[in-house]
This record gives sequence, C-alpha cells and structure tokens, in this order.
Amino acid sequence: MEHYASDLSQALPGKVFPPGAKEYEESLYSYFSAQESTIRPTCIVRPHTAADVATIVSHLVQANQLQGIGSCKFAIRSGGHTCFAESANTSNGITIDLRGMNSIKVSEDLSQVFIGPGASWGEVYRTLDPKGLAVPGGRQSQVGVGGLTLGAKASILTMPGGLSHFSGHAGLVCDAVTEYEVVLASGGTVRATENDPDYGDLFRALRGGSNNFGIVTRFSFRTFPQGRLWGGTLIYPIETKDQQLEAFYNYSTSPSCDPNVSLIHSFGMSAERGSGFVNSIVHTKPESEPTVTKPFTSLKPTYLNTLRELSLTELTVEQDSYNRNGL
Repeated sequence: MEHYASDLSQALPGKVFPPGAKEYEESLYSYFSAQESTIRPTCIVRPHTAADVATIVSHLVQANQLQGIGSCKFAIRSGGHTCFAESANTSNGITIDLRGMNSIKVSEDLSQVFIGPGASWGEVYRTLDPKGLAVPGGRQSQVGVGGLTLGAKASILTMPGGLSHFSGHAGLVCDAVTEYEVVLASGGTVRATENDPDYGDLFRALRGGSNNFGIVTRFSFRTFPQGRLWGGTLIYPIETKDQQLEAFYNYSTSPSCDPNVSLIHSFGMSAERGSGFVNSIVHTKPESEPTVTKPFTSLKPTYLNTLRELSLTELTVEQDSYNRNGL
C-alpha cells in the first residue's frame, strides 16, 4: 500500500500526507467520532480541484486493475460527521479528504449556490444568511455538505438524501440539487442534471446513492428566500416521560401539519443530571410558540429552554454545543 501512496505523492506533490505529518494528524483529530479518529490510513490525500480528484481516481483504478479489485482500499471524506467506523476513513488504505474543496459561490440572480463537497453547512449558512437566502441542509454547522446530500454509507443512523429543518416544505436536501459535477471511475469529469440525455440516470442515482457512482466535486443547489427563525432546545427531566410520549404521539398522528415546523424528539444523558428528554424545536418563520409545538413548550419542569428568534447560523452553532467531537 505504501508504494501506492508514493505514486500519488509524486502525482500530487504537497497534497499527500503520511502518518506523522501535521496535516495527517489534524485530519484524524477533526472527525466527529472517536471511532473514526482512531483509524489510521496509509495516507491522507487532500485534493483542491476536480482535476486533483480525477488524478486520484485514475491512480486508484490502475492500482486495483494491476493487483486485483479491493487490493487498494480507499475512503472519501466530506465533513467526517458520520459516527461509525470506516464511514469516511479506512485502515491500511487511502483516505481522500475533500475539505480543501469548500468553495461557495452564489449566482448573480441569487437563484442558485454552487458548493464544493468539503464545505460545512455552517460555512454555507454564513454565506447565505446575509443575503436572505437558504437551502435545505444540515442541522449542525460542522456537518459536511457531501455526506448529507449524497447519503453517508447506509446505517440506521442516516437518511440518504438528507433531512433538514426545511424538510416539511422543501423535501430532502438532495431535492434542491440541480446539478452534480462528478468524477467517474474512468477519470473523466461530467455534469449530471435531471433531464440530461446522457447522465440523467446518474443524477437520479446520486439522490441518496452515497459515493457508489463517483466522487462529486461540486453541487449546484436551488436557493429560496429565508429570514430569521424561531427555535432552540428544551431539556427536561426523565420524570416527564409520560407527557413527552403523549405529546409526541399526538404530534405524529395529527392530521393537520405545519410544514414550517421541525421537531427532533430524543432521549439524552448527562453526567450532571442523568437521563432526560431533549427536544429541538424550530419554526422556519420568526413566529414564537406555533400552536403545534405548545404541548412540548408547556411541559414542566425544564432544565433548559433556549427558544428565541435567531438566524440559521446561530441555530446550527447552538446544536453543535450539544454534539461535541470525540463522542
């Protein structure tokens, strides 16, 4: 495997990092989960352009053709937020860290935003918030654009195509994608759109298809107008469980629906207070106390209540504070 890494290093000088290199260790340390951080690949490659990615793919294909399929393992990383081992890293293989491809550019007419796969959703929101725009995206700022949009490797913890606070009226994250720029196994770079006679099937396959069909090097997203939100987090003691479950049942089975409401209803644990309930509630309009969420906001007692008017950037940064790296 070391000679594959050496060949790549010659083809991409300054972009291939072995164990012990500062860039190698920084990349491992920045994964969300300890399971991913403890995996040590043979090298980490950090491309900056689609041409760099094409070079990497060509070398990987050649290596597997010469030595047999599967002889040269590789993994693809965007934000590195999926928690289970080898979801975006690989032992004794080559990890492709796309975080250097994090460009974000809004079209002149403000109808689209073009995003590199290594950008985080926090970076996207910081670009779009001042323009009064949004796209459906991650609910935590450190989540990567690539993994959420394509669907990280399938598990019970992931939703291929991506859920967001805007899913009620905008659908999945992938529903807002209008074009994928993709490096194929041939080493060629193509642009796939829905009605493309040559790559329309690839466009549809990438909607939740993870990294199984190529490496996406740019996403084009359709934007929509978005101002401030109302939302935050409520934390309650476990003694509220009966009221919590009743409120959640009624919310889930109600025939009426507010498409602007997003609810994440979950159990939590802290060393200080033990187990409890954690509700993340968002209304995508700056309207306090929407009717549908009052069964949750009226529950007492609460340990924490951060509900307020805020920006999408502020909301996702708050969510980060409850999900620190290294868990």
